[in-house]
Amino acid sequence: MDNTPNINLKKPKPEDYYNIQDHNDNSDILDTKIQTLETNKVGKESVGQPNGVAGVTVDGKITPMPTAGDVGAVPITRTIN
Repeated sequence: MDNTPNINLKKPKPEDYYNIQDHNDNSDILDTKIQTLETNKVGKESVGQPNGVAGVTVDGKITPMPTAGDVGAVPITRTIN
């Protein structure tokens, strides 16, 4: 049996018998890692927000406000009658 390099999930080889405990162990590892990511997320409120909203990305970087051109707004130099 091999293991994945990043989070050490069990990877049975084709000739190995299926072991339900390996599957359950992998599920527990994934569940724990996902919970850790959710708990440690930075800027949760900006995840999935539409264009036009500034905030902080999951990795802590500030996202700038879009310009008028980014959102297709009429430039302030144009006169509208």
